[in-house]
Amino acid sequence: MLTIFVPSYNHAKYITKTLNKILSINIPNKRVYVVDDFSSDDSVEVVRNYIKQNDTRNEIDFVCKEENKGVVDSLNVFLEKCTTDYIYLMSSDDIVVPENVLELFGIISSEPKLKYVIGGANNLILDGRETPVYKKQHDLFFGLSETDRFNELYLNSPSPILSQGTIIRKEALIAIGGWDSDIIADDYSMFLRLLSLYPRNGHDFLFLPDIICVKYRHHDTNSYTKTLRQFLMTTQVLRKYAPKNIKNEAIARKFGYYLAVSIRDLNFSAAKGILGASNFNDIALGLYYSVLLILKRLVNKCTR
Repeated sequence: MLTIFVPSYNHAKYITKTLNKILSINIPNKRVYVVDDFSSDDSVEVVRNYIKQNDTRNEIDFVCKEENKGVVDSLNVFLEKCTTDYIYLMSSDDIVVPENVLELFGIISSEPKLKYVIGGANNLILDGRETPVYKKQHDLFFGLSETDRFNELYLNSPSPILSQGTIIRKEALIAIGGWDSDIIADDYSMFLRLLSLYPRNGHDFLFLPDIICVKYRHHDTNSYTKTLRQFLMTTQVLRKYAPKNIKNEAIARKFGYYLAVSIRDLNFSAAKGILGASNFNDIALGLYYSVLLILKRLVNKCTR
């Protein structure tokens, strides 16, 4: 069976549509587990009313936390309670594509060796446009040998790789220790450990970007819009998990990338924060990678 997990926080405006699409996924005996992280809007009331009016098959379990502890805590609350073999992770503001989730579930449930299957995703922009999340760099990354991909995980992993759109065997999540309560960046940390423990594309996992399973909603509260926060979350993961021989380079590359993004966007407060959160070695090596990145983009622009 499959459990669809929805961590909820201040998405009262979106969560009804999210749950509507989830309930329409035609998988027998599926479960839906919603954990509200002490929302300050009326999410709890919206979800409770929705369940009363729409959950005719009693598929939804709803848990309300008594204090805000973050999404990683919600994920681990869910994992402790989950009783199904397969898990599909959602956000409370995103929209699933039911028939494609069903297809992805059919693939992983028919192949015992598969630990997880990464389906495709579209960005859902504020004006209603949709663009693909996964691009050429993702195809190149997942096509690498296991050794090369392991290094790229730390040095140059494509961003994002979404938990939304991915079906995972519960045993695989338990094998990597669930979600690390010390880490904020739940997707990056999870995939880093999954791809390290189960690295064989076509055997341990599949990357199927053409099966679009989710529409990933973009709005002003997405963490991806906060450059400094993204830098701090990513480097937190690298400081804990990156192998010693490449840790300094990995952190410096992220410094260079996010500093370049801040300068491009004229976001000088983010640039100041990135500099303030970094030590001398990070800055020195990171500036080198920042210049390289800017020069590479200029060359690409000139050769088009």
